[in-house]
Amino acid sequence: MFITLIKKILTGALIIVTLSFAACSTDFSINGEWQDIAVVYSLLDCSDTAQYVRLNRAFLGEGNAYEMALIKDSIYYDQASVYLTPVVNDVPVTAQRVELFITDEIEKDSGIFYYDENYLYKTTQSLSSDSFMVEILIPGKEPVTSQPISLINGLSVITPAPGNLPKISFANYVDFTSYTGKLALNEDALLYGLTIRLNYKEVYADSIVSKYLDWTQANKKKEYEPGSMYNYVEWSLDGEEFFWYLGAHIVDDDAVIFREYTGVDFIYSAAGEELVSYIETNGPSQGIIQEKPFFTNIINGIGLFSSRFKKTINNKVLNDDSIHQLACSEYTKHLRFKDIDGEYGQCE
Repeated sequence: MFITLIKKILTGALIIVTLSFAACSTDFSINGEWQDIAVVYSLLDCSDTAQYVRLNRAFLGEGNAYEMALIKDSIYYDQASVYLTPVVNDVPVTAQRVELFITDEIEKDSGIFYYDENYLYKTTQSLSSDSFMVEILIPGKEPVTSQPISLINGLSVITPAPGNLPKISFANYVDFTSYTGKLALNEDALLYGLTIRLNYKEVYADSIVSKYLDWTQANKKKEYEPGSMYNYVEWSLDGEEFFWYLGAHIVDDDAVIFREYTGVDFIYSAAGEELVSYIETNGPSQGIIQEKPFFTNIINGIGLFSSRFKKTINNKVLNDDSIHQLACSEYTKHLRFKDIDGEYGQCE
């Protein structure tokens, strides 16, 4: 998820920066002098085993911008030192900064920018401070830094509880029901997300394939209020909508003999204030006036430095009535899921 989001953000930002130079303007010369702008993106994630910083360069030069974008030197620096520096009481602690090292272990999809190699800066060192800034030293340029950010160091899930009990109920013996997913607010997070993942296997004549389908809920934005008794965010998960979604998005395949659900995961996520500001500022304009400010918290460059966190409650169990609806509801019975007795195709 991290890399997918970074790819989308980076591509959009580079297109905005590089191609906007060629837009009509009364106070800028298309054939102006070469400009070199550092583009930095990083979402620190303490729930991950590694941290990444993407460093690229936006460019302006004579010639076709699309042709230049395919040249490695147009988007990558030859040399750069990248650090994550702890910040204590608004003071950078350079003696404890963490150095990141270049890697091309993650492939990049093809596109208008050079993609034979995909360079990121990576560290697997744990982050021991509550606040960090990024520092980048590039020969011949002013140091590129960020404003300090607060790390999201954890999430506390209220429901569901870990383990098999209580079971997840999307139905009872007479009708569909709703289940509530609830997450305690974190003072360093501003936006919260929830994805319900149904894990299942498909049984063919000669093989068994494990699959999953994600049912993603709308994000929730809540302010943390110290001392409030309502410091949580919750999602009401409608059972009928759940089974409709499964029926609409699991591809029916005549080669599948039957399907069997193997568990339900609740994947909670949280995003820092800077990422929320970036999304809101750089999102599509809803009004007549299309010009919008460009959000960046990078100094001597442009980009985004923020934090996120993910916590998953794995392998929750559906109650018997939900398993029956999975096998026999009007939305999903064509998918041939096993019922609670291990049978399929036995619906009345």
